Amino acid sequence: MAARSAMTTPSWRAALIGALGLGLAGPAVAGELETRATLYLWASGLTGTQALAGLPPTDVDLGFDQILDKVDMAAAGLVEVRGDRAGFLGELNYVKLSAKAAGPGGALTGDLTSKATFALLAGTWKVDETPARRVDLIGGVKYFRFSNALTLAPGPVAASGHADWVDATVGVKASFALSDTWSLKTWAMLGAGGSDLSWDVLAAFDYQINDTWSASLGYRATGVDYASGSFSYDMRQYGPIIGLTRRF
Repeated sequence: MAARSAMTTPSWRAALIGALGLGLAGPAVAGELETRATLYLWASGLTGTQALAGLPPTDVDLGFDQILDKVDMAAAGLVEVRGDRAGFLGELNYVKLSAKAAGPGGALTGDLTSKATFALLAGTWKVDETPARRVDLIGGVKYFRFSNALTLAPGPVAASGHADWVDATVGVKASFALSDTWSLKTWAMLGAGGSDLSWDVLAAFDYQINDTWSASLGYRATGVDYASGSFSYDMRQYGPIIGLTRRF
């Protein structure tokens, strides 16, 4: 049994064009380009509800300590390119989890495999800059894909489902200089289209080690509310985040 979803309505195309227009309007990137690549670890927990292949919605409330030993693979990073006014922001986050599962009453037991991916492609446009701060608008798209497979025995009982969609996404990001080596980085984004609503907020302190490297520590929270057919995902992901950035 599988659940599939795709978003192809004209309203989605209009939202996508509008969001991309924010980052592409005006003159092309000018001046010397600055590129930053960041790898990060997000010690996040999960809370909310999800439903798979027509089964009743399941409540989820997991802390990072409960998730850590179930992670099979994880990869997360972002790239930012900045010119005089315009720029680019891209991010990829992927995680695969394996866990034991039980059916109603515990009569059936088995395994659950879950894969989650989100990717952001966005343009940025500087709207304010002083020696103490910089503020950029964000406009682009965020891609989501969730895939779950459940097998229970005796039986066996098996169910699987996946959904993928795209949200037009807009937001703002800002950086504030606190000293010669310390700064505060923030962003807030909202999206919709494939999902009813998606959001993403971040605040992190950044320490400049030298001209090439910096390290950051902060807190991030995201949420997604999606439902289509027999697959639904209404979840919040939150927790501290640590990153290492290289400038090129």
